[in-house]
Amino acid sequence: MNLPSYSFQTDATRSIYLFESIGVRGIIQKAILFEITETDNSYNLSLCDLDPLSGKMNFSAISANGDTQKILATIYQAILHFTNNHPRCSIFFFGNSAVRNRLYRMAINHELNEISETFEIWGFLNDSWSPFVPHKNFDAFLINRK
Repeated sequence: MNLPSYSFQTDATRSIYLFESIGVRGIIQKAILFEITETDNSYNLSLCDLDPLSGKMNFSAISANGDTQKILATIYQAILHFTNNHPRCSIFFFGNSAVRNRLYRMAINHELNEISETFEIWGFLNDSWSPFVPHKNFDAFLINRK
C-alpha cells in the first residue's frame, strides 16, 4: 500500500502498536492491538484512542482528525509488521459500528489488488466465511499471509 502512513512503536511482545494521529483536532494518541483469541494462531485486531493522562483505551472514539486514510495505511503497515513475526497467523477484525465496518470494507476494496498480493482475505456473512468479494457487506474480515 503506497499511501502515507504514521510511524509506530511496538511493545516487547509486538502485540501493541502505538502511533500519533496528527490532524485538524491536534495530536491524538492511538493504539493498534493484536489480541490472541481462543482459536489457534488467531488474533483479534482492534484500534483505539489512548487517553494521554490515564492511558485508558477508548475503542468507540470517533476522532474526526481528518486523517482516516493515513490511519488505515498505518493499520496495514502494522499488519505487515505483525505478520512478519507471526507468518502463519490469522487476523480477525470488524468495525464497532456499521459505518466503521463499511469504512474497512471500502479500504480493502480500494487496495484489493495490492493487499491480495500478500494476503488471503475472507469475509464473514450469514454465519460463514467466504473469500472476500468487493462491495459485499460482510460483518467481519479475516486475513492471513499467503
